[in-house]
Amino acid sequence: GNGVTPEYLAKSTQRYQAAVMFLRLMGEETKAAAFDGKENFADAKLLAASMQKYLGYLKANPTFGWNGIGGNKFDPVSVTSAQNYYKVMLEALGYKQGTDFQYADVIKFAESKGLTKVASVAKFTNNDLAIATVEALRLEIKAGGKTLCKDLVDRGIITEAAVTAADATLLVPPAKPVTAAVYSVAATNGQLTVVMS
Repeated sequence: GNGVTPEYLAKSTQRYQAAVMFLRLMGEETKAAAFDGKENFADAKLLAASMQKYLGYLKANPTFGWNGIGGNKFDPVSVTSAQNYYKVMLEALGYKQGTDFQYADVIKFAESKGLTKVASVAKFTNNDLAIATVEALRLEIKAGGKTLCKDLVDRGIITEAAVTAADATLLVPPAKPVTAAVYSVAATNGQLTVVMS
């Protein structure tokens, strides 16, 4: 629905689309859409005027980590990659490039945090963007204790009712593996007893 067709999902994701998704996840899309700053990336004009506002907002807020490709350019219509988008998702989860990970190690670091489903795709598509976004929504944020989705609910960016209608498991942090040594197993009168440490 809403214009999401198999053809749309098969299209390559452009950098500006990844940027818009990031702003949505950070709860900044409304501010970006209304942004009226005059300074922008030199190549922002490659986009419609409404999308240029998003790039201007990112330029005015360098702490979001969207500093372009150098030379005051953003390269908004170039195709993004799994590495690019997982970097975006890691930032949304609260990790920072240069502090928690280096760009060259994004895929490896993302894997250590549970982002793996599209790591090896050769042509990153809008479908891959959707898969990676849902994957990130299920993960615990760096600050701990809740998923990215629950954090978005807590910050009023999305409603709990909307999440529950879509997939309530997005609100529950993934189970952490439990490791225990089994000392003994015994069966008495049909009852199984397992002693672990």
